Amino acid sequence: MREPRAPEFPAFAWVIIQSKVTGKFLMVNEPAGIAGGKPRYWLPAGRVDAGEGMIEAGEREALNEAGIEVEITGALNFMNDYEM
Repeated sequence: MREPRAPEFPAFAWVIIQSKVTGKFLMVNEPAGIAGGKPRYWLPAGRVDAGEGMIEAGEREALNEAGIEVEITGALNFMNDYEM
């Protein structure tokens, strides 16, 4: 699969997923070979591709990294530390 073109500005989406049944939060495993020698756990996350919104990116990353379809229902925080 070919990588989408990079957006005009850098943007990154983190997804916090909590089970309605158990109240537990979803973390994805990053194997030791990718994580610098030690396996780690992260929230599903990734860059926002060109032409994609924050919600779309978050839902795509949850599917790509955790294998589950989610519907994002809100945003906790937006940060901007980008200088033109």
